[in-house]
Amino acid sequence: MPKDVDKHLGQIANVLKESGKYMATFFLLTPKVKEGIANDKNNLQADSIHQGSWSGGEMALDFQDVVVISKKHTI
Repeated sequence: MPKDVDKHLGQIANVLKESGKYMATFFLLTPKVKEGIANDKNNLQADSIHQGSWSGGEMALDFQDVVVISKKHTI
């Protein structure tokens, strides 16, 4: 479903204010998914990634993995 993820990230980028934040939750936050977020072409960045309790994450915020996303600052 990479096309779906790309479409979803594009919609987030369209509605997110310059100083806004978006929190997303996932069940599968693999190194490949983290890389995809870091290399996103929609000008978004992952500010923080919190492993969920489902996979044994200590001090988990939620059962699912949590990613806080913002727009990259452009000069």
